[in-house]
Amino acid sequence: MAGLSDRYASALLSLAVEDGVQDLVLEQVSSALETLRDEECLLALEHPHIPDSEKRGLISALFGGGLNEILKNFLFLLISKSRERMIIPALTEYVAMSERLSGKTAAAVVSAEELGEIKLARIKNLLSEKLKKRVEIVPRTDESLLGGFYVLVDGYMIDLSLKRRLKDLKDYLKAEQVVRDEPQPR
Repeated sequence: MAGLSDRYASALLSLAVEDGVQDLVLEQVSSALETLRDEECLLALEHPHIPDSEKRGLISALFGGGLNEILKNFLFLLISKSRERMIIPALTEYVAMSERLSGKTAAAVVSAEELGEIKLARIKNLLSEKLKKRVEIVPRTDESLLGGFYVLVDGYMIDLSLKRRLKDLKDYLKAEQVVRDEPQPR
């Protein structure tokens, strides 16, 4: 299903870029996702016995005339093709594709305790410099780390946690023990 949502997102992005409204559609998609993720909204959109005309009416009622024509027609197309389950994945992928195209990325910074604004700003600046992209930091905490932090960005993990350093030390010590236990040549 991921491949199909990627294709829908790519088509939406192509149309938005072609019309020069990529940023507007990105802004509208981001706010629409919040509304469309509501459980009652999802149930209504995905219900097989609710006619397409009522689903289109729900979209119109939720967003009024505030949606760009490309986005509104995109949502109506998915409804008419009985692909309502693809709406959230396709719009989520649109956000990711659009941000990549415009040189933006999000980085999750997971730390043992909350990092201060200064540390987060330094991490953001360093990542922006290294990735040559505008980076948005999404801070999270995980007490199991003991100390330090790790960063998840663009499919990579940069692990500077104490938990990882202790594991590396343990592995090193085990490897040294193996070397010492081997018979030494005379």
